[in-house]
Amino acid sequence: MNKLLCLAAILLLLLSCSKSDNPTPPPPPPPPPPVDADSIVMKTGWSNKLLANTLLSDVTWIDANHLAILAPNKRQIFNSTDGGMNWAPLSTYAYGVNIISRPNGRLYWATGLPNFTWIYRYQNGIADSVNLNKVAPDLIFLDDNIGYASLTSAPGLAQTHNGGDTWEPVTTHQANFGASYYSTLSFLDSIHGLISFDNKVYYTNEGTGNWHQSTINIPAFNMGCTALEMLPPNLAYAGFQNGTLFRSIDTGMSFTPIQLPLANSQQWLDFQFLDATNGYLCYGNVILRTTDGGNNWDTVVYDKKQKFIELEFLDAHHGAAVADSGRVFMFKN
Repeated sequence: MNKLLCLAAILLLLLSCSKSDNPTPPPPPPPPPPVDADSIVMKTGWSNKLLANTLLSDVTWIDANHLAILAPNKRQIFNSTDGGMNWAPLSTYAYGVNIISRPNGRLYWATGLPNFTWIYRYQNGIADSVNLNKVAPDLIFLDDNIGYASLTSAPGLAQTHNGGDTWEPVTTHQANFGASYYSTLSFLDSIHGLISFDNKVYYTNEGTGNWHQSTINIPAFNMGCTALEMLPPNLAYAGFQNGTLFRSIDTGMSFTPIQLPLANSQQWLDFQFLDATNGYLCYGNVILRTTDGGNNWDTVVYDKKQKFIELEFLDAHHGAAVADSGRVFMFKN
């Protein structure tokens, strides 16, 4: 019945139009929906590709041709031997949040999760692990033998002097690191270092046995520190989840804020300075670049659909950033 009524209405409309010498023109079509033309912007030198349909948690460069990316939800490390053009998974189980490498090709990664208290390593097809009986979210090596791992509970720091064959806790005086859901660290050498727990940052200029709390104003107690870096001779930087970055000119004793063109969205912030003036930072859906030590920043990558997690630059000509979508963004010039 409805179909018949519809046909009758159409017939009456046609007859009405045929009797009119000046029929009313049909109304114009509605305007098309707006096009989001600025959904992705990449400056010269940047490109991206889908590596896997899963979160990528970290990237590390071994040299200009070799780099590795950690995909924890797939329990895999993806490896490239041609500078990031092609990728293949390594034949080893890999679960973790942070991965680092040495120029000799050895990979290390840490899980950072309860009940996963191992530090792993891989080289030339051979993988092994050491159980710390402590959760280690992050680690760093000064050379092929000496390395440090930040912990989420006391004593807060572990070290190795044999390339990761064994790890032992460090006795830290004058600092009560306590417990934290995440910690990270940076060392300039065996004497100068930074380590963070939640929104607190600690420094040492006396070696790993003596630490002092840095002066830094982070009002929100739940805004954890996600990245630290030290640069010779006395520069240091600290970044936080609320999109704030702080700079120290006294090797981490005190920090002052750096103005960033970011909105507070509680994302993961990561950064790297190549020297005292040039650096990169990722937060949310943008990658920023500075050429004046952090005083001013330009957007070099914006992708509305991404959440960037980590970035790493081998040098001024080779960089990479990973996102939660499974995409890797490569920089080469």
